Amino acid sequence: MNKRTDITGAVLAGGKSSRMGRDKALLVLDGVPFIEHIARTLQQVLARVMIVSDHGEDYRFLGLPIYADIYKNCGPLAGVHSALTHSTTDSLFIVSCDLPMLTPAIVRYVVDLKKHGDVTLLSTENNLQPLCGLYKRHCLPVVEKHLKQAQYSVLRCLQEMRTVIPSSSLATANSSHPPLMNVNTPYDYEVCLRNAAEHKKTKHKSSTTN
Repeated sequence: MNKRTDITGAVLAGGKSSRMGRDKALLVLDGVPFIEHIARTLQQVLARVMIVSDHGEDYRFLGLPIYADIYKNCGPLAGVHSALTHSTTDSLFIVSCDLPMLTPAIVRYVVDLKKHGDVTLLSTENNLQPLCGLYKRHCLPVVEKHLKQAQYSVLRCLQEMRTVIPSSSLATANSSHPPLMNVNTPYDYEVCLRNAAEHKKTKHKSSTTN
């Protein structure tokens, strides 16, 4: 399957991970850091992938372009801004580093939709995922305006954009995988590992019975 050259993937890894107590991007799942899982997932679908982080030296092992936030200490909205600023394509699939269960099927599901807004986002169990979806580069002025006004909420910024949330269930793209969830706390990490282990066990049983 050909990779998309008209869309850039961007992994946001600039958070302080205060609730986790250590760098979320370097938490390990199946022996691989979260950030590597996500970057490699994006690379299966998209020809260009970047990392956005003020801790770039920690992620040099990925061998990908790394860009720092232009607006410092302004939260994930600054990461979105940096990604939009440094992109060479008009569309970006932006995802935070705390979504290790992201799959190529989910990425393809979003980028292949026939209708996109300024922003096209997924929701899981009635929770919007503002940092997992397709952003158009022309959103940059709105994002920059909010940062200049010290309004750092991504959700508030989205209110000024035409945001599309696909009506069909995410299960369409994720039915055979563990749930897409944010890993923000040690408890979340335990749940993530447990879900991954259960999925692996179920997958093994399925393969042995076929």
